[in-house]
Amino acid sequence: MTIPQAPDALRPADANTQLNEPERLDAEMRYLLYILSHDLRGPFITLRGFVDELRMIADDIRTSLDAVMPTLEPSRAQDITLALDELPEVMGFIGGAVDGLDSYMQRLLKLSRLSRMAHVPRWLAPDKVLAEIIAEKAGDTVFKQAVIDTEAMQDVWADEEALHLLMEVVLTNACQYHQPEQVARVHVSASTEDGGVLIHVKDNGRGINEADLPRIFEPFFRAGRQDTPGEGMGLTYARQIVRTHGGKLWCESQMDEGTSLFIWLPLPSDDALS
Repeated sequence: MTIPQAPDALRPADANTQLNEPERLDAEMRYLLYILSHDLRGPFITLRGFVDELRMIADDIRTSLDAVMPTLEPSRAQDITLALDELPEVMGFIGGAVDGLDSYMQRLLKLSRLSRMAHVPRWLAPDKVLAEIIAEKAGDTVFKQAVIDTEAMQDVWADEEALHLLMEVVLTNACQYHQPEQVARVHVSASTEDGGVLIHVKDNGRGINEADLPRIFEPFFRAGRQDTPGEGMGLTYARQIVRTHGGKLWCESQMDEGTSLFIWLPLPSDDALS
């Protein structure tokens, strides 16, 4: 198989490397992403605190008014009661919006951390990593109802934590998005291609519409029916992990026939190992 020349297959540059324009822009975007996701969390935490404070104030007001409500005109008392009854719902809407925005910020912060995390690469067996994930997820309904077949694979040169997260994301996606009447079947294999290891994760799921394929690695994007839980960040995390390893990630899919996800990770040169 020919490895596609994906423009987003960014190789991290060391301090002595002159960044080209795409790499410079990517580095700037990652820095901006970190600033936005990190520095904006403070105001959200403050807002959540004020929402909780307003709830307590509303309870205190209700308690204080209980003693004077009988002395008010019925229409006035009714207006106050209605206003107080609406406050919890209003506070709930505000709190929900704040929590939702904070959740988005946390996901962006995680993405930023993945791009900046210090990797400690070593030789790892992908099939053993997959076996660990399957054992860890044995109680998860998504995995319990799936048939997962893995082949023996050549070792890859990768960070252990990053590879574990990468394989967990792609395996979960492969098991989760299947037709309701079908048993999810996933086959994972690997081969040596173009100086690296090509991992192929194939499922028999519902497939992805051709128009959606270019967007599946975008943050918060979810293709197809929204009938399964998810945040639309899994494949974005996966792409970032592959990028930081100097690899490539792409997808092929047919509606109602399944999806193939390809992960290519470069093998280190002899100089890099010495």
